[in-house]
Amino acid sequence: MESRAIKEGGMDIYTAVLNGKELSRVLELPNEFINAEVEVKVKVIKKLPIRKKSKFNAFFGITQVENIEKEIKLIRDDWK
Repeated sequence: MESRAIKEGGMDIYTAVLNGKELSRVLELPNEFINAEVEVKVKVIKKLPIRKKSKFNAFFGITQVENIEKEIKLIRDDWK
């Protein structure tokens, strides 16, 4: 695979030469592109804001239970 980043008309463009058959796994290509090397150009059309890391706590619900032993007992008693 050959790839390069260039500037065209003031825009950053990433260009890669890829096998059409491999590329067809992610893009729908015309049949004449499948058995050929194809050139793919990618350029940014709109920059998105960078997201800040979330303060998500996967164990939030568990850590906020005041009497965990009592809650576990209630759940287990429901199983009977």
